[in-house]
Amino acid sequence: ITTFYQQKIMERLASKQTKADEKMMYIQALGNAASTEAREKLLENLENRENDLRIRVECVWALRRTLPAAREKVSYIGPCVREY
Repeated sequence: ITTFYQQKIMERLASKQTKADEKMMYIQALGNAASTEAREKLLENLENRENDLRIRVECVWALRRTLPAAREKVSYIGPCVREY
C-alpha cells in the first residue's frame, strides 16, 4: 500500500462514523501491508475500550504482522553503527 492510501485508510479508521465491519477491513489491510506507519492508530484502536472486542483482537493480529517489518527497518540501520 502506498503512503497515500495508508493515510486514507487511517483517516477512515479514526472516523467515528466508520462502521465496525469497515474498521475490521481497514485494520486487516494495514496489517496485511505490514504498515509500520500505522502502528500508532492500531495501538489507539486496541487501547480504546469503546471498540468492539473483535476490532481490538484484529488490531493485535495486525500489530503482530507489523513487528517483523519494523525489525527489518531497525536491522537495516544496524550495519551503519560501528562499535568502538
